[in-house]
Amino acid sequence: MIKARTYDVLLNFRGEDTRNGSANHLYKDLLLKKIEIFIDDEELRRGDEISRALSSFSSSSSSSSSTAAAAADMIKARTYDVFLSFRGKDTRDSFVSHLYKDLCRKNIETFIDDEELRKGDEISGALLTAIQGSRVSVIVFSKDYASSKWCLAELVKIMDCNKWVVPVFYSVDPRDVRHQTGSFAEAFAKHEENFKHELEKVKTWRSALTAAGKLSGWDSQVSRPDSTLVDKIVEDVVKKLSCGTSSANLKGLVGIERRMQEVLSLFQYGFPDFRMLGIWGMGGIGKTTLADAIYHHVSNGFQSCCFLANVREHEEQRELLKLRKEFLSTILEDENLYISTPTIGSGFLKDRLSKKEVLIVCDDMSKLSQLEFLFGGINRFGPGSRVIVTTRDKQVLIQCGIDLIYEVEELDGDESVQLFCQRAFKSSHPIEYQLELSKMVLGVAKGNPLAIRLIGSSLCGKTKSYQESEVKKLKQVPKQDIQNVLKWSFDGLDCEEKEMFLDIACFFKGKDRDHVTRVMDACYVSAHSGIENLIDKSLISVSHNWIAMHDLLQQMGWNIVHNVSPFKPEKRSRLWIPKDSYDTSGYKISIRKSSIFFSKTTFGDVRNQIIQLFGFQKLQNLGKYLGVPLLHEKISKNTLSFIVDKVRQKLQSWDARRLSMARRITLAQSVLLSIPNFFMQSLMILKGVCLEIEKLVRHFIWGRIDDHPKMSLIGWDTICEPRARGGLSLRLLKDQNKSFLMKIGFSLISKSDAFWVRVLRSKIPSSTNLDLDCRVRDFVNSDGCWNLDLFPVWLLDEVINKVISIPPPHPDFGPDRVTWARSSSGALSIRSAYWTLKEPIWNHPNDL
Repeated sequence: MIKARTYDVLLNFRGEDTRNGSANHLYKDLLLKKIEIFIDDEELRRGDEISRALSSFSSSSSSSSSTAAAAADMIKARTYDVFLSFRGKDTRDSFVSHLYKDLCRKNIETFIDDEELRKGDEISGALLTAIQGSRVSVIVFSKDYASSKWCLAELVKIMDCNKWVVPVFYSVDPRDVRHQTGSFAEAFAKHEENFKHELEKVKTWRSALTAAGKLSGWDSQVSRPDSTLVDKIVEDVVKKLSCGTSSANLKGLVGIERRMQEVLSLFQYGFPDFRMLGIWGMGGIGKTTLADAIYHHVSNGFQSCCFLANVREHEEQRELLKLRKEFLSTILEDENLYISTPTIGSGFLKDRLSKKEVLIVCDDMSKLSQLEFLFGGINRFGPGSRVIVTTRDKQVLIQCGIDLIYEVEELDGDESVQLFCQRAFKSSHPIEYQLELSKMVLGVAKGNPLAIRLIGSSLCGKTKSYQESEVKKLKQVPKQDIQNVLKWSFDGLDCEEKEMFLDIACFFKGKDRDHVTRVMDACYVSAHSGIENLIDKSLISVSHNWIAMHDLLQQMGWNIVHNVSPFKPEKRSRLWIPKDSYDTSGYKISIRKSSIFFSKTTFGDVRNQIIQLFGFQKLQNLGKYLGVPLLHEKISKNTLSFIVDKVRQKLQSWDARRLSMARRITLAQSVLLSIPNFFMQSLMILKGVCLEIEKLVRHFIWGRIDDHPKMSLIGWDTICEPRARGGLSLRLLKDQNKSFLMKIGFSLISKSDAFWVRVLRSKIPSSTNLDLDCRVRDFVNSDGCWNLDLFPVWLLDEVINKVISIPPPHPDFGPDRVTWARSSSGALSIRSAYWTLKEPIWNHPNDL
């Protein structure tokens, strides 16, 4: 029967000594592990020679002599969770054996060396590979640890690897290890004698012991008995292994390694200073994924680590106190710690936290108060500590005093295709059809990883026709779970900011920021700060002063407006689709009668698309309104030549030879007054144009001889003086033009509530040093005197002198009232404005 079977283990023992004791227990434990064991029977031990049944095991065990030789090859093929370093004769058969057994029971791959690997003077390549390939090293310092050059060589390599180290001080004082005193001093005295020509090596051993002795570890004199100490060490190792991870965990995270390197360059991992880093971006852009990857990548270099996930959600669910308890318990390794107050009042706890090198991630923070509560008033941790905060609101990071801010950008084209194909087709090498589908999806997702993942997963395993149909629908009806993620940022805005976001989504995406700000200033109280807040919350961005918005966010804005009244556009707050506007207004646009004009900055392809879409004809100029050309470029003499032509045609229609002088003057006045007021109050007419018109009028008044104009008997300026001064009361065209513009300026100040004034004000550039809302009291000091430094530099000296001659207003006076002193009603008229312009020249009260 024995010949027909093979066994894993042969149990050899002296029957009468241990058969019913330890051998029996060992046999049962091996059976529990499903190990085939041979335990001999007394019947097999009859006679002087070993029976053939027992000798059959010799062939199966003959290979054991080659095990040590193959150990190095075996190690190279494996990586380990834990490397055990210890002094063999001190602890191999006692404490270390129990520790190794418990680690294995937890399915922790543990390397425990063999004496065969310690032959020669240098540490073997096999041991070096095991150390480098292990994620945690457990060093058991015992009385004779330092006497072994092998243990010291292992220690140096372990400390050089800069991985997690768990020191265990077994029956030795940690101070002896740190300062090389006691039995460690005796061992080093021998080493310095034996290595008198290699004292640098001995110095390296000392440095490694000093560094390891300073680490937080486990003391057998504190944690008793050994079984309790083993349990605590195993628990500690399990925690550390749970935090750490390998690069294999980044598989499937497209573009994450590149972004990790960019963040780590700011992170400065390994430097002794305390740093806080912010990761900022829109919803679904991958902030949490990036923070998680960095956390696992570097966590094994810190004494304690804690990842605080979903901080915002914890506050919304009133569980922030619970989250802080978990945080402090993890960092301080005290499960019974509980603090209910907003701050950590205990100086002892603060002192402990300020000495620990920790890694903390606060994920999805939305307010400064959340960080203040979690940290309980602690503003820094131990040297080398790092705190990472992820948020959608840049202002939160600024309020936290974080100046190292990494903005997570969208995936580029190649990364987007790779991620989509992984999710939708389970492949990184798409065929032509899949590539075309990818481009359609990416036109909607625009590099947002969350959107790409969700869309790809929803298409996985579906038919080709289903996939094409679903992708076409995405442009009109985005997936709800994507919208839910993005809408949280919108919900966090105040009422005015929500309205501004919807305005930009519907009308101002791709527009100049200054223009949008001026328009919104006419509608909202704080347009400038509102736009800044939208930028900080990653809802919009600005590139080269043009406002940009992610397509998914724009679609979300459209949906918010649309969902107010899905079937009745007239009840929505905004209409941006032409058809909805036509249907709501009741007016139809005649394509045949309609034309379109493009500015010079409009790209050719955009012009062609619009023309094809609406079917409009393209115009070269804007035409006329009320007989006046609508201007769209810089004014020149040619631009205004139509005014000169109109005056000329009017004057030529009369035969001046048959008219008296009085009649010619009357007609000349009517011609000058026929120039459209709309045009006179819209812009400053060029001086050359005014002179040319006045020249035509002069020739008409004085008449012609043989088609040559007669000589002017009286100067034109004299003719334009008031009748009281001997003139004919004709008006100089340039001053008449200024009078109209003065009236517009007066209305801008005095009628600030009028709609047309608000629109016109919005078109004034913000860079203009023109304060239309200033009041008299703004120019008065706190002591009640005029402050000359506040007067505009362009104000004439005589105006300033007149102002300061008037006593300043008392603070108790009512609000300012804008009046025109030349009029009894206080309103400015064109006539009074014109004569005011001429007053400095004529300087006679009767002329006004």
